[in-house]
This record gives sequence, structure tokens and C-alpha cells, in this order.
Amino acid sequence: MKISNFRSTLPLTQYISRHHAPVQCGEACRQCRNFNRIWTCPPFDYDPLDRLGTYSYVTLFAQKVELPARIPLADLPEILRPIKKEIMDRMLDLEKENDGFACILAGECDLCAPQSCTRAEGRVCRHPDITRPSLEAFGFNLRSTISDLFGLDFAWGTDGFAPPYLILVTALFHNSPKILSPDNR
Repeated sequence: MKISNFRSTLPLTQYISRHHAPVQCGEACRQCRNFNRIWTCPPFDYDPLDRLGTYSYVTLFAQKVELPARIPLADLPEILRPIKKEIMDRMLDLEKENDGFACILAGECDLCAPQSCTRAEGRVCRHPDITRPSLEAFGFNLRSTISDLFGLDFAWGTDGFAPPYLILVTALFHNSPKILSPDNR
């Protein structure tokens, strides 16, 4: 697999005005099987914009993952698990180093399987110190983010197969106009 990395930093107010679409994203989230079933998915007991209100900037990271062959969609979670783990670890390190707040990858939380997430049982999260929501869960439109900030096209799978590439997007909300990623220190 070939992975290409992209990064963009902009004022948080600008990102919100251009890419925050809570109604559109909220509707898509309500249609997802994870809605109200896992802790990284809405609804939340807080307003996501209030959680981000103490930050002035956002740095978005995109990884374009080119897949080697036609892969069944059902096989993607297993293929992506190590990539997602590495990205999550890097984002949590950045969060600590920059006194920020990370939003990580969409999809299922890999810390607990959705069938065993404590939210479904009405209990608190087992991993509150490292569980983070995705940008979509906070109401941000990733399609417009990918196109506008990285000049990339969104790809869709067909006939039960993954697209030729995936674009994984994460974000760090912070208060410095410049962020160093672990990749370019």
C-alpha cells in the first residue's frame, strides 16, 4: 500500500464557517448503525463546538491510502486497523505536545468492538482517556474538507468492493498557528 500525507492549518473560525454542516452530518450519523451505540458517535451530552471553543486553530491531516487490488468492503476494517492505530497514537501524542484536542478517524472505535461498547449497556467508556470522536461526529463535512483543503477527490466503492484509495482525515485543535507533526520534527 502506498500512503501519501497531507497537512493544512487554518483558523478554527474559518474551518467552521466553510466546513461545519451539523444538520447534514447529523442526518448521516442518525442513519449509521453506530448512532447512540458507541461513545465516539453522537448524540453527545455536550455541544461539540463548545468543546472546541477554547482553540483558535485546526491542523488537518489526510492520509491517502492507495489499495493494492480490488478489496471487498468487508475486509477493510482488518486491513485498516494497523494504519488507524498508528494514526491514533500519533494524534494522541500531538494532542499532548500541543495542549490540544484531537479528532480521529471515522468509523468504528477500535478500542472496543461496537457489540461490547459500554454505551449500549448504559455504562461509562472503558477508555475515556484515549477515546476521541471523528470530525463527522462533530458535524464537519469531510468531502468538502478533502476537496477544499487538500485538492483531493473523494472515492466511492462499488459492487461491494473498496475504492482504489481511501482518504483518512484527522484533526488537531490547538492555539498555535504552527504545529509540528511527529513526521517532520
